[in-house]
Amino acid sequence: TFGLVNSFAEAAVEIDQISKRLNINAEGFQAMAYAASQYGIEQDAIVDGMKELSMRSAEFAKDGKANADAFGAIGITQAQVKQYGNNIEGLFELVREKLSEVKEQGQRQFLADALFGGGLADVGGEFFTQTSAQIKMLQEQAMDSGVIITDESIALSRQYTRDIGALTSRIKGLWQIIASNLLPVFSETAKRLKEFLDLHGERIIDALSLAFRTLSDAVRYLGIAAAI
Repeated sequence: TFGLVNSFAEAAVEIDQISKRLNINAEGFQAMAYAASQYGIEQDAIVDGMKELSMRSAEFAKDGKANADAFGAIGITQAQVKQYGNNIEGLFELVREKLSEVKEQGQRQFLADALFGGGLADVGGEFFTQTSAQIKMLQEQAMDSGVIITDESIALSRQYTRDIGALTSRIKGLWQIIASNLLPVFSETAKRLKEFLDLHGERIIDALSLAFRTLSDAVRYLGIAAAI
């Protein structure tokens, strides 16, 4: 049970970090990632694609020149990009939908690479050919199936992670205190053991040597007896 809770909290915190880094809604991101996963696309590829699109769209919105050919090829204007602002989730779906209207596969791949970067473009294939209705259906499927980690659960996971971290630090601190207190005891024990070995070492060696010779003789005699 503890392992299950830990795994869930780790997944939730990861989603939280991704959504904050990309400035997107956590639940919306998961829904899109789920839809993409139905076409064999890993979550990391979606993250990379959104990050690359965010940078390229920001450049285009700023001067209307950078990446203008790629956006223009799918009918997206600078004004539209500006309208979406920080809504990278909405812009991502708009670009993906526009790509689905490009019939020639090579051109679609080229534009996907120009707008999403090679990480997503290389694996996007079938994902880029789907209509918005098909993607929306998969997103609703994700919501209905319970695979989406809610914002409330993400908040609880953040608190749980902080609490576990504080507990772990406290336990580590206690062990360090215990170890520190035991150092003189172990040091004194090691010192006395060394003194004992220095004083009685030769007798111990003699006794052990005698014991091994006696054992060896006994084994040899037993072998002879068994042979007779």
